[in-house]
Amino acid sequence: MAKRHGRNAEFHLADAGGTVRNVSGQVSQIDMPRTVDTVQVTGLGEDDHVHVVGVRGGTIRLQGWHTEGTNELDEVMESILGHGTPVVWKFFPHGSVSTFIVYSGSAIATGHATGAGIAAAASGNGDLQIHGSVTRAAV
Repeated sequence: MAKRHGRNAEFHLADAGGTVRNVSGQVSQIDMPRTVDTVQVTGLGEDDHVHVVGVRGGTIRLQGWHTEGTNELDEVMESILGHGTPVVWKFFPHGSVSTFIVYSGSAIATGHATGAGIAAAASGNGDLQIHGSVTRAAV
């Protein structure tokens, strides 16, 4: 498949009421690192470490701008921060065009930051901890 520019990426996130909102307009960077735990099972007398695969996990970091109104990153993150129930998210790295890839799952909000500076636009960031499995499929 062809390489594509990230400008068409989309991120959709459910608010505390369960309404999935497209917050892409306030997001300039989306990072979704995924990891797998490993357990060391090296026995006595071994010269090299031996590991077995554990469980998968991951986080999502949204970086962007602070804006006001509905469907805004700030509003959605504030509504789910400290919310006990995981919320639905969808990440379209190349946009939501048919046949493009979408990642989806649920997550809990673990952080939300708002900032401002004299020489910069007001910023808004959100951190999510992936809860359970991540699905990768075509739109």
